[in-house]
Parts: sequence; structure tokens; C-alpha cells
Amino acid sequence: MAHWDSEEDEALPARRPLRRARKRSVWFVVLLVCLGTCGGCGVLGTLGYFFFVHDIEEPMTEADKAVVLTIKDLLPFAPALNLQQKSETFKRARHLDGSRDFEYEFENADDADDTLYLYSSAGFETSAQDAEGVYMMTTPAVKIGLALTGKEGPTAVDRNDLFRWGDESKCMLLVQGNVTVGNYFVARKGSKVFSVLVIGVFFDKPETLRRLLTPVLERFEKHTP
Repeated sequence: MAHWDSEEDEALPARRPLRRARKRSVWFVVLLVCLGTCGGCGVLGTLGYFFFVHDIEEPMTEADKAVVLTIKDLLPFAPALNLQQKSETFKRARHLDGSRDFEYEFENADDADDTLYLYSSAGFETSAQDAEGVYMMTTPAVKIGLALTGKEGPTAVDRNDLFRWGDESKCMLLVQGNVTVGNYFVARKGSKVFSVLVIGVFFDKPETLRRLLTPVLERFEKHTP
């Protein structure tokens, strides 16, 4: 893992974090809560699946890929990253309510020398109200996902002083014990919701985060799926 400081030209080593935190679908978590509350109602489960979890994959264009944060975006800010790639995937999905999600995920091999995990999403909801709901539930879902990695897994610490964007946003550092191991950021602008989770490298300077995130957020704001 590395820490990139915008005032220095090298990545600083830090203690190795937990292997990785898996992304959990916001709507999948919500659905589980609903099922638990209603005693596992089959009808609710079916409706929840088709409206919130089920998706229809669509081709992803180069313009689509430009509105999620990728490893290529990280490299200029952390050139010493160890890219022992296990997988790198893009996904574009259309839901039955008309909303669309773009997703990007990268992770190092299980036996890599350093943990590196990156997940980024760009959500295009059908209304600002729907986007507000997605935004509200994204951070709790991520925190649940981190909690599922175990007692020694990372926790999210609010650092909204580092970066803000859009109508509302949350910026957090991921901390394991007393060591920072990554970043989490989510923002909503109108009917669009953007998020990024990175473990294995972290950025704790406002100027660095601004330079890293602003270009992709500007492309995201202008993009129509």
C-alpha cells in the first residue's frame, strides 16, 4: 500500500491492509433488510429483485468508461502502484425503472505483494428524488460491506474537509487500526450519483483529490447514457 502526497514525488510505504473489501450492491443490502423485516416474503423478494437487483447488460462505450475512475486515472498520482492484476472489469446495466449504472472494478491477484482494490460507479437515475435515495443508502451499504470483512477490517472516517462536489457529497478515509489504507467518496448532482472506493493507496491532501477526481466528475456531469 502507498500514500501519495501531492507535495512529494514518491509513494510512501505503509503497513499492509486487510486483503480487500468487497463491494456490496446498495439495493441488495436494502432488499435483505426488507426481507428480514417482512419475514422473507416471497412476493416482496421477487419484486425487489426485478426492480432493484436484476439488470440488463448493455454495451459500454469509451465515453461511458470515461465517467468512472480507473487505474489509468490513479497512476499519474501514484506511479509506484504494484499492478499484479487479477481482474479488471467494466459493466453497464439498465434497470427496469429506466435507470442506468456504469461500474468499474479492479483488484490485484490474491497472491500479489500489495493489496490494490478499486471500485467506481456512475449512476443515472430517473429523477433527483430517486438519486437522493440512492445517495442516502450508498454510504451505509459500503460500511456494511466493510464490516463484513471482519473486526480487523477498515472503517470509514469522515473527512469532508478534503473534497466536496455536487449537490451533496461525502469524503472519507478508510482506516485500519491507526493506519489509513484507502479512500471512499460519493456524490450526487441532480439525478446522478458517483462513487469510488479504493484500498491499497490513499490520498489525504485536498489538492491531490481535487486533481484526481474533478476531471472524471466533470465528464460524468455532462454525460448522457
